[in-house]
Amino acid sequence: MKPRLSLLLGLGIVCFAGGTRAEENAPPAPQVVALSSSAPPDAPPATAAPAPVPSTVVAKPAPKPPGKFLVHANFAFNVYTYLSEWGDGQGAKAETHLHPGNRAVIFQQLGFGYFFHKMLRVQLTFQVGETLTGLPEGKNTVALFGIIPWLVFAHKGATVGIGPIFAPISANTVPRFDGGIFSAAGYTFKLPKNFSLSALCQFIFLFNERTTIAITPAVALAYRF
Repeated sequence: MKPRLSLLLGLGIVCFAGGTRAEENAPPAPQVVALSSSAPPDAPPATAAPAPVPSTVVAKPAPKPPGKFLVHANFAFNVYTYLSEWGDGQGAKAETHLHPGNRAVIFQQLGFGYFFHKMLRVQLTFQVGETLTGLPEGKNTVALFGIIPWLVFAHKGATVGIGPIFAPISANTVPRFDGGIFSAAGYTFKLPKNFSLSALCQFIFLFNERTTIAITPAVALAYRF
C-alpha cells in the first residue's frame, strides 16, 4: 500500500509542476484596447427648416386725384394807377397818377374755375374796387366793378393768367362802362386739405374813354374740389 501511494503522490507532483511551467511559459493573452475614434458622435437627425411665413404687404391706396373745380377769394391793394388825359384835358380829365399817398384803393375778388388740363383752367372772376381815401367830390366809393373771364396757367407753383375785363362801373362812376385786359402773375403755395395760397401781381388795362393802367399786388386763397 505505501509503495503505491508514494508512486501516486510523485506522479501528482510532477503533473502539477509541469502545468505550472506551461502556464508560465505561455505567451500572454492578447489585450483588447478600445481606441477612441475621431469620428464625431452620431449627429441627431437633421430636421427640415420651417417654411418661411409669407409677408403680408398692405398696399397704400392711391392718392385721390385733385378735383377739377376751384373757388377763390382775393384781396389786393392798388399801388399805382395811370390815367391818361381825355376830353379837353382839364381838371379831372387831365393826366393823373394815383398811389396810396393821394388815393387808397383796395380790390376784392370772388371767382371759380374749371381745370380742363392739369396745368390749365378757365376761370370766371368778379372784382370790386373800393376807394378808401382821396375820393373826388361827387364820386362813388366803388371805383370799379369788373367781370373777368380768363385763362390761367399753373405749373410747379408758377401762376400766370390773362383775359378780358368788362367793367359796368369804372372811374368811381355808376354806371360807366369800360373794358380792357386783366392779367396776373405770381406763385402759388400748396396748403393742406386742397387749399392753396397765392401771391400775385395783378395788372388792369382799360381803354374805353381813357387809358387806365393799374398795378395791384394781391393774395389769393383757393380751394380745389
